[in-house]
Amino acid sequence: MCCATCVARCDRDLNERDMTETKQAGSILIIEDDAELLSGIADALKTDGYTVATCTSGVEGVKLVTANKPSLILSDINMPGMSGFQFLKEIKRLGIESRVILMTGFIKEYEV
Repeated sequence: MCCATCVARCDRDLNERDMTETKQAGSILIIEDDAELLSGIADALKTDGYTVATCTSGVEGVKLVTANKPSLILSDINMPGMSGFQFLKEIKRLGIESRVILMTGFIKEYEV
């Protein structure tokens, strides 16, 4: 699975840097509004031994990130309410330094 490969690469990079500021080294937060896709990604990562938290909105994601400071965040881009880009801007504004992978199932040009 492509997602697991990307996470493995990030995990290797994270292990090389100092994790003293994160509460849960190796934890992953997945933000995805498609319940079936969210479940599939979470199950695949849990099978690979990762600690996984999930939510279905950017607003909920900001709350979880602030409380738990995961090592890695996988976030959908196209979500109602708060897009993945808006989520990313908000956590950067809050000083959250977790690594983030933005993903989408839609083919469209985005302006960052």
